[in-house]
Amino acid sequence: MNLGRNPYGFIGDIQALKTTWDKAASRIAKLLLRHDKAMFEYFVQAMRDCITFDGGNELAEMLPALHSLEGDQLQELVDAYNDNSQIYESYGFNGSKPSMYGDGLMGVLERLAPGGYEIGSRSPYTIRRKAKRAKKKAS
Repeated sequence: MNLGRNPYGFIGDIQALKTTWDKAASRIAKLLLRHDKAMFEYFVQAMRDCITFDGGNELAEMLPALHSLEGDQLQELVDAYNDNSQIYESYGFNGSKPSMYGDGLMGVLERLAPGGYEIGSRSPYTIRRKAKRAKKKAS
């Protein structure tokens, strides 16, 4: 970890996570979530266990670290989101204040499964898969 000075050694300048002490835990958690597939399950469980809006906003800070998720993992995220009002009512997850908290879970879903999900326009801001439109038959 780089807290103002790079670690020593021939790769010291590229091996350190640059952060401050107050942001270290969050930055390490994001790094683990991005690079350790097992961390995804812990993240989803933390969403299910969240008991405050502030906790939801803190968890939402991890959303940008989610990459390369499978369809069943995306559905796990959506289910955990929809099942906990502290999560779906938190600005960080519902994206209703993007200038302060980012695009929320829909931003992640749009990045990983473009056009595959939609969110309610008012509270509760639940997310669901978009219905596939039937193709019209040529007559």
